[in-house]
Amino acid sequence: MANLAFDRVRDTSTTTGTGTVTVSGTAPLTYRTLSTVYSINDQFDVVIVHRTLDEWEVVEATYSAANQFTRGRVYSSSNAGAAVNFSAGTKDVIVIPIAARAGRERLTADRTYYVRTDGNDSNTGLVNSAGGACLTIQAAFNIIAATLDVASYTVTISVGAGTFADGVTVPAWVGGGSIIVSGAGATTIISVTSGHCFNMLSPMSGNLTLDQMKLTTTGGGGGSCILVGGVGCSVYVGAVEFGACVYYHMAATGIGSFIYAYANYTISGGALAHVSVDYQSQMSTYGITITVSGTPAWGTAFALAANLGLILFDATTISGSATGKRYQGTMGAGINTNGGGANYFPGNSAGTVATDAWYN
Repeated sequence: MANLAFDRVRDTSTTTGTGTVTVSGTAPLTYRTLSTVYSINDQFDVVIVHRTLDEWEVVEATYSAANQFTRGRVYSSSNAGAAVNFSAGTKDVIVIPIAARAGRERLTADRTYYVRTDGNDSNTGLVNSAGGACLTIQAAFNIIAATLDVASYTVTISVGAGTFADGVTVPAWVGGGSIIVSGAGATTIISVTSGHCFNMLSPMSGNLTLDQMKLTTTGGGGGSCILVGGVGCSVYVGAVEFGACVYYHMAATGIGSFIYAYANYTISGGALAHVSVDYQSQMSTYGITITVSGTPAWGTAFALAANLGLILFDATTISGSATGKRYQGTMGAGINTNGGGANYFPGNSAGTVATDAWYN
């Protein structure tokens, strides 16, 4: 049977598992439902994207009953190309031409997607209005990952003022280039309960920049503001305010991953550590000013390095005070302040390094 493609067909589903998918039967404004274009046994290609988790699948589907389809050949997925065992939560279901058949949209210029507190994740994200913007940053990332070849251009996710409670699992995208998530300054607040604000688990084909926002985490389930767990990922940090955090303000744990703070930023809340590096990862700053306010407390240390990780603060001014250990290095790790001295990092307890680690 021929594979049938129709424009602007979109729905949502709360189906879990790996089997038949049931959709709501209600399409977003200006879109059509599956039932209006497909008959029983029609085949089509669809992308299923979890709104809050790094779960997605591009699959050939067969319309099997009213508002239902079975999943067949998986073209690509977050489960290494196998069927995804979807978790609870809302998934976007979008009929699109897929790369395996028709190719992604290949950018020929930079592009901007918009996220607002009055947006909707069923929107395209391309218009800065309640009727055009996404509601969550995750939805904007999902659109980019599922539909674009960035083609070495820059895609900006412009986040409006307000508080956003959903954390972001950054998916891998196609075509290199860079993605910039830029807020409206301190009025853009990413406040996540029992989770990470930004979690990079997958190796990325380009660079990610986070700028002009406040990040904070709460809750017994823990969470870091920025967690770079993907192998070789590069994340650039601009004018961010780091509020109170359950785990780490910035943590690089993927082998060879890299965080670079390129602009002045603020620390207004405590954490286990402001910076944590592990497994040959690195965090660096150069020529910036870090302003510490409110005397935050470090549960472990301001700068925490292990397993050959490297922290480098070069020509960087830190103002303000804090409580807790200044630094801690173990297992061959290094912490380099370029001669800043033992009291360079904010804290009221002396730093320590194991015999196989070093501090300068």
